[in-house]
Amino acid sequence: MVREEVGSGNRKASDSEILEAYDETHNIWKAGERLGMSGQSIWKRLKRLGVHFDQRIFSDDEKEYLFKHYDDCVSNGRLDELSEVMGRTKYFLCRQAGKLGLTDQHRKHTAECVEGRIANLKLWYRIHDHPRGFLGGTHTDETKKIISQASIKAASKKTEEDWRRRGEKAAETRSKNGTTSVTYNTYSRCKGGYRQDIGIYVRSRWEANYCRYLNFLIEKGELYKWEYEVDTFRFHGVTIGVQAYTPDFKVWDDEYSEPYYIEVKGYMDEKSKVRLERMRKHYPNIRLVLVASNEYYKIRKAFGGLIDGWEND
Repeated sequence: MVREEVGSGNRKASDSEILEAYDETHNIWKAGERLGMSGQSIWKRLKRLGVHFDQRIFSDDEKEYLFKHYDDCVSNGRLDELSEVMGRTKYFLCRQAGKLGLTDQHRKHTAECVEGRIANLKLWYRIHDHPRGFLGGTHTDETKKIISQASIKAASKKTEEDWRRRGEKAAETRSKNGTTSVTYNTYSRCKGGYRQDIGIYVRSRWEANYCRYLNFLIEKGELYKWEYEVDTFRFHGVTIGVQAYTPDFKVWDDEYSEPYYIEVKGYMDEKSKVRLERMRKHYPNIRLVLVASNEYYKIRKAFGGLIDGWEND
């Protein structure tokens, strides 16, 4: 193949010199080092000359360049730029970064990066329309089995810190959504949402009222403090069904007492029964008090009219 010489101008090396260096080294980084140029400059010149690169080999020089620049480019939303410079797809670079231990699922991105991603996503939706999932399709039993195994495998790799962060993120999202995040289920008393008077998001009217009841006890000096859904207990070794449990309330009777947990449960379905049974089995030393419908109605009868903001159910 005969390549035409492009005028060199003020360039450090002519096209012929670049082609010769690349043909001898088979590496854009080594060719650049020989000619006193950067690897990306060599790549751009060769690309313009129509040179085909062997994409199967990820050289040590490329690995070193990726190691130096990956974190900064990802954190600042410049992965497209890095992809262009290295002549590799973003997917390929991310996969190589994972092999080099450069990826971090908990990395905090800059505000500019987040805004850029949101803008790109909105643009994609305007052009391609919003994806509609499986469009009413049904997975085969074999596919369901594969999905199930993949989910179990992914869950087994999560650490206690991963689960804790997941719970914190969920709680933060509910708090940010405020009253706009309202959920309903088949039971009319279960209206989730943010309560202004108690300052947190709760999952039901019963939980909201129980928060008010605990605050009432604190005012009377009969309780020290309480927290809502702060601890998650993992059932290690369990791979089917309920694998973790987060009690509703963590309570301290006084400043020096050991905390215990309270679960407000108006209706005990099978999943709830399994959750409590596994809690007793895996954490026998943890004190857990169940406030079922009978106990709740006694509290409502005795204190509902005395507590401001009590919600009727």
